[in-house]
Parts: sequence; C-alpha cells; structure tokens
Amino acid sequence: MKSGELAKLAGVTQRTLRHYRDIGLLKEPQRDGNGYCDYRMQDLARVLRIKNLTALGFSLEKTAQMLANLDDVDSDAAVDYLDNLDCELVKQIELIEQKRNIIAKLKKHPAAVDVPADSARLITRLVNEGHLPEHIGVERGLIALASHLIDEDEMHEIAGLIDVASGEEFRELSSNINKWFFALTPDTPEEEKRNFVQASLNFMDRIIGARDVGLADESSQMASDLLNVYVGESYNAAQAEVLKRIEEEYTARLLSKDGAGD
Repeated sequence: MKSGELAKLAGVTQRTLRHYRDIGLLKEPQRDGNGYCDYRMQDLARVLRIKNLTALGFSLEKTAQMLANLDDVDSDAAVDYLDNLDCELVKQIELIEQKRNIIAKLKKHPAAVDVPADSARLITRLVNEGHLPEHIGVERGLIALASHLIDEDEMHEIAGLIDVASGEEFRELSSNINKWFFALTPDTPEEEKRNFVQASLNFMDRIIGARDVGLADESSQMASDLLNVYVGESYNAAQAEVLKRIEEEYTARLLSKDGAGD
C-alpha cells in the first residue's frame, strides 16, 4: 500500500511516517517501479503498536526500546517502563492540581490573570478604585518583576501587608494614598511631595504594626535596585522621587530600630 493509504488507515500523517522511518522506528519499505513506498500490513501493525505506546505517554525513544523488549518477550522491562511512566503521570497530576488551584484563585480576579495569583487582588483593587489603565499596567509590571526577583517568603509577607491595607480598617486610606500618588506630576510642589512621603510612611507604620521586618539581604538589595530601575522608567519624576524617599527613610528607620536592639 502507498504512504497515503497507510497513513489514512493508521490515523497518522505521511510526515509522521517519514519521521518514524528517519529515526528507525519504521523500516524502510520496498519501492514500486515508480519509486513510491510500498508498505505491507506488517508495517500498519507496527505503526498501530507505536501509536498505542505513545498514547500512554511514552516518548518515541522509549517506544523504540519497548518494542524491542516486547519483540524479545521481555515483559519485566515493560513493567519497569510502566512504573516509571506511572510516576511521571503522578507528578503531572500534581502539577495539574496546582494549576487548577491557581486558576480557581485567578477566577476571582479576572482582570489580573497575568500576575501571580497571590498578588492578583492588588490589581483587582486598583481596577475597582477606578485607576487609569496605564497606571494599572505599570503595577502589573511591578508585581510581575517583584514576584520573579523576591523570594517566596518575602512575597508572602508583602501579600499579607496588601491584605491588611485592603481590609475594612485601612481600605479608604489606602485608596486615597494610591489616588494621591497617581495624581503627582513632574510639577508637583516640594511641600506636597514631603507631605505625601510622610503620609505614606505613617500609613506603612500603621499597616505593618508589630510585624518583625528585618533588613534586606544582598539578594533583596539586588531586587530592590532592579525594581528601582523599573520605577524610574515607568513613573514620572515626582512619583519616582517620592518612592525613593519613602524607601530611604523607611530603611533608615529599620536601621535605627535594629541598632537600638543591639
């Protein structure tokens, strides 16, 4: 039979047949007088066996080994291959369950499916507060970068602070500070910038409360430096300036607190 006939009967493409031949899974068939492939029914059976094994999840390399073992009636090797495949499937199932859990979280925040699930609520809050899309877009990038650069424990701490800031007690104040920040322009007077920095520091003190916040280690400092570059690229001069002041003044407070405890 011709390649097209075999491919149709087996439910594969002619390109697949050529690939099987190229890697040695399928023997080169005889050729007719015109040079076309002339497959036998044994070739069809071989292709169907390959399909059965790959459908289980075996790679083509493992499939070749399995076929060789089965042709030698070596069922022990088949059991080993199946055990290994089963272990891989268990891992895949666990990964799928993890993804489903993430999807379940993100379904509560459909406007934030492009950021980590634990931080998605921040984007939802900005959307609900009516911030402009360009402002929300900057925050998306900031969250994506922070989640990549900052370790899981620190991000968990940040997520906890976001929860506190979004709670009933601080929701209005948090919203007002966000709106104030996005209203800053390059021409904002110095006094207003100072007032914003002080209000932000006071707000941070209130939401952090008695939390034990340590000094940044070297890797955290690297993350901070990279995030500062993003801030400088994404916000206007006044916004970038007040954020830098807030970081510097809050770090100074932590240093003072740490020194007092020695």
